Amino acid sequence: MARRYRPLQCDPRHKTGGVNIFVFEFRLAELSFALDRIWALPAIDKRRLFLIGTSEGGVAAALYRGDEFSARVILQWTCHGAPLVHGLLAPPAEPVLAMVRAADPWYDPARTKGQSGDCGAYFGDRPKSRSIVLGDNAGGHDVLGAGENCQRIIEFLAENKAFRERE
Repeated sequence: MARRYRPLQCDPRHKTGGVNIFVFEFRLAELSFALDRIWALPAIDKRRLFLIGTSEGGVAAALYRGDEFSARVILQWTCHGAPLVHGLLAPPAEPVLAMVRAADPWYDPARTKGQSGDCGAYFGDRPKSRSIVLGDNAGGHDVLGAGENCQRIIEFLAENKAFRERE
């Protein structure tokens, strides 16, 4: 967020995306920068790191290939999209929680092509993972505004806090 030039890949006014697809490389670079800074902190328990991303950050969480995390949470992203930004690249044994609204306005087929669905399509045999598609559309794109969704995330993180200790 500190970059002078931080392009958007979306048009918030019209709820459409795909404007600057290269933005996702920016997000992955930002994630790598943050991890570099986190590793330098002495109080960090490196066995209990979690990756959580929402919307564009959810894309970065889905596409980040590193294995530093006990689990990851992908919010407000479907894991479907252009070839550059689809799928799930987390290590196969890493637990993933994905949450998106069924009628998220950003992934409406009338606005964006090929982005409907949910990340569960990419889970395969991934252990302790779940993809939650919310049927209520009270929050539009946002899933964190509802307390029960935050509680689900907290429970998922608690269940997986010792994942890396077992390796």
